[in-house]
Amino acid sequence: MLQPFATAFDVAARWRPLTDTEQAVADVLIGDASAMVRSRWPDVDQRVESGALAEADVLRVVAAMVKRAMLNGPVEGVEQQSQAIGPFSLSQRFTNPNANLYFTAEDLRLFDPEGARTRAVVGWLAERLPAC
Repeated sequence: MLQPFATAFDVAARWRPLTDTEQAVADVLIGDASAMVRSRWPDVDQRVESGALAEADVLRVVAAMVKRAMLNGPVEGVEQQSQAIGPFSLSQRFTNPNANLYFTAEDLRLFDPEGARTRAVVGWLAERLPAC
């Protein structure tokens, strides 16, 4: 079995101290995130070993994916929340209510800089834009 690209310590170092329960969740999510990276880019281990891709960058991406998935804490599945007491109110909308692991556009550019620059251009717009 391949080693994950990060540890719960790496997530905590980039976010905040984790409880024992959160560390266990982080370990599972790190395994999932590492598998997602390898599934999308099957050559990632070879690229890291050859130096074409920095190991620290892969670690950072996996730790950030896990942090994004864990940010909502105990309000999993809640997309929006409102509270009112007297004249005071608080409203929140969560960016990742289902605690999904996902890549950002920056992550995609890091792993595949050539593919991230390629854009499909169709119709009248193609006539007005310079070629990529």
